[in-house]
Amino acid sequence: MIILPKPRLIKLKDKHVKYNGITLGEYPSELSEVINYLTKKISFVKKGTLLEFKKDETLGNQEYNLTFNDKIILAYGNLKAAYYGVLTLIQILKQNPNELPLFEIKDKPAFEHRGLMLDISRNRVYKVETFYKIIDFISELKMNELQFNVEGNSYYYPSKSKYYKHENQMLTKEDVLKIDAYAKKRFVKLIPNQNSFGHMSFWLNQKEFNHLAECPKGYTWKWMVNAPSSTLNPLLSDSIKFVESLFDEYLIGFSSDIVNIGADEPFELGFEKSKKAVEKHGRAKVYLDYIIKLHDYFKVKNKKIMMWADVIKNHPEALSVFDKDITALEWGYDANDFHDETLKMYQDNEIKFYVCPGTSMWNSIAGIHQNMIPNIKR
Repeated sequence: MIILPKPRLIKLKDKHVKYNGITLGEYPSELSEVINYLTKKISFVKKGTLLEFKKDETLGNQEYNLTFNDKIILAYGNLKAAYYGVLTLIQILKQNPNELPLFEIKDKPAFEHRGLMLDISRNRVYKVETFYKIIDFISELKMNELQFNVEGNSYYYPSKSKYYKHENQMLTKEDVLKIDAYAKKRFVKLIPNQNSFGHMSFWLNQKEFNHLAECPKGYTWKWMVNAPSSTLNPLLSDSIKFVESLFDEYLIGFSSDIVNIGADEPFELGFEKSKKAVEKHGRAKVYLDYIIKLHDYFKVKNKKIMMWADVIKNHPEALSVFDKDITALEWGYDANDFHDETLKMYQDNEIKFYVCPGTSMWNSIAGIHQNMIPNIKR
């Protein structure tokens, strides 16, 4: 019997019992949404194997026990745990349509936060209905967070309406409200994700906003490639005001108490407008001063922030002053980019962090498997 993700403990007994369906026993009213979901997946009968729900205060958050002897008992620590137990039960019933093995399952997640990030800013913005299917899928795998990366105009900012040509090229506030509400029903938190420092090429190469760029005329990148402006000038107060104006319109549809501000790959930082400041104070200091200003904006909104950690991990001297209220997102392109030493560095500095392996699907037809598989396994 295969259960995904694999529970912490599975005990299967040799004895199998034939059954002709499941009979739903009494359950507390708090489980009504969970039961509604279950009834969409299986059909209950009047005289079948009894299914009982029992709240157990000794079980932790997201923790459940599922047992079958003469009846099925799902003991759960909280509402989310009951939902995860139901998901496991559905997998068992699908694989055993006529008879059930006697079993004992104990499960709780190894990680409190288990999520997926999708890039919707590379010429493909999903329909709302597609997001519903994605939420169903990741929820069945017991993931509890979803982000979609917004870069440029893949989200509709009403104050910048002139920068949109087609209705299907972006998500709207109404779309996000629907997706957020649907995600809640599946115990998935929809986390807003928007770039705020680097990866600002779309906006910085518009005449209206070009003055906000670190390198308004572009810059020379690796292999002597001439690249367009992509990084904001961190010393300019108007840069912060611009980013805040984007978030003011973007956050409206989200109920999440945490926001991913991106802040990765500010390639041009120190190249032009901030060159003297970086030479005098160091790249990390100029970078973090900008992040602190953004952080202050979110504090007013009672939001915590998370951000990509590619800059701070390369400047260990900055970790001691890195705000402990911010979650660092450890990521990499290649299979060997993740190191225990880096994670220990975060731990030693009491920095909260996620580990974010990638599937390496960009610039490929079927994915770069030599990166993807080791990345996920590690």
